[in-house]
Amino acid sequence: MESLIKEFRKGPGCLSNHFKREQESEFRLASKWETMGELEKHFRSQLFSVLLGALHTLCESSEVKIVDGSRTLGMEAIDEARSK
Repeated sequence: MESLIKEFRKGPGCLSNHFKREQESEFRLASKWETMGELEKHFRSQLFSVLLGALHTLCESSEVKIVDGSRTLGMEAIDEARSK
């Protein structure tokens, strides 16, 4: 997982990216992007597809929180970006 996160950091628009294992089956990934558009491009990338696959394999459930200014979005934002 750590090698995947290192690759994320190389992505266009990625300002920072931190991965932490909270508990046995709880992970936290915090990223900061230049723009929401760059983040949406990241959601459509092959690397992000690998992350989603890993989440489905490693975790019984997952929660996504995307903070964009004063609003908080969830998995629907990822689904919408990936459908473009």
